[in-house]
Amino acid sequence: MLLKNKLVWGMTLAYALLIGCKKDDAVAQAPVTIKSPVTQRILDSAGVMAQVFKDTVFEVSPGIKETDIHYLSREGYSMRAFILEIDVNHPGLLLQAGTPYNAEPYAMQTVPDMAKYIEKPGYRVMAAVNADFFNTSTGEPRGIYVRDGKVIKTTWANARSATFMGC
Repeated sequence: MLLKNKLVWGMTLAYALLIGCKKDDAVAQAPVTIKSPVTQRILDSAGVMAQVFKDTVFEVSPGIKETDIHYLSREGYSMRAFILEIDVNHPGLLLQAGTPYNAEPYAMQTVPDMAKYIEKPGYRVMAAVNADFFNTSTGEPRGIYVRDGKVIKTTWANARSATFMGC
């Protein structure tokens, strides 16, 4: 189903998580009020956060909400997580897997360049996520790959790759 107003491009069905980290000396900061139910669920159940420094939630576009979390990991790393929640039933949104140059053969292209490549009049990329690891020589994804209902790759690069799945 191709909808006319907005195109949400990603490799995940509902949440996309990108994390960056840097080892810092722990600096005491005042506790923040947790604004996002997603942040609260991670804090309560994942055991990865020692302290939340910042919790920001905003609407990217109708049907797309982003939560940005800056926290101290239990190991002492300053971490940032960016989580997209996408209402896949929202009219005007389309969630689809993308590829370099919007083609099937394996290749390499930055995520922002992939997003620019597939934009066209009436279709705007609102979010783009690198949701799989890939062979840096060939561009072949390490995981399985299905695009527009067509199976492109059915095998994992190795057993370790099978622990993560991007759609």
